[in-house]
Amino acid sequence: MIVNGWFQRIMNLLNLDFNMRESGYYPPGAEFDQNAPYNQVENPEEEFNVTIVETLSKDVTIFTTNYNLEVDCDEDGCYRQCDTSDTPWKEEYKKQGCTAIETIIAAKTYLEEVRLQQLKDINRCRPLTESEEKELRVVKDLIEQCSDWKQEEIEFCPE
Repeated sequence: MIVNGWFQRIMNLLNLDFNMRESGYYPPGAEFDQNAPYNQVENPEEEFNVTIVETLSKDVTIFTTNYNLEVDCDEDGCYRQCDTSDTPWKEEYKKQGCTAIETIIAAKTYLEEVRLQQLKDINRCRPLTESEEKELRVVKDLIEQCSDWKQEEIEFCPE
C-alpha cells in the first residue's frame, strides 16, 4: 500500500500500522472502520469536579405545644382546630430529632472517634485479620463519603 506523508503521520500519531491487511474475520471493509463497535477505544479516565445536589425528605411526627388552639362550636358540638402557621418547625424538630446533615456529621464522628480508633488500637496489638482490614477500608471510605456535605436549605411542610 502506498501511503502519502500526511496519512503516514496521522497513522503514526494513532499508533496504527499503515500496512493494514484484512484478516478475514470481519465483514468486508469493516475491520479498520473506527466507528465499528469492535474498534472503539475507551476514553482514558479523567477527574472532574462536580457539585451533587440531593433532595431528601422524611416523614416525622413532632410533638409541640407551640400552636394556636381554636375551638369552634355549633349545634353538632365543638371542634378543635390547631393553627400551626406561626410554629417554628425547625426549632421544634431540633428538640426531638436531627437533620440529615446532623446525622451525617454524627455518623462521621462516631466512625472517626470510635470505630476507626478501635481498629487502630487492635492493629497496635496484633495484625488485623482479613475481615478487619476490609472493615478498616470500609470505615475509611465511609468517613470520606461523610465529608464535605453542606446543608443548602431546610424546609418543613406540616400537613
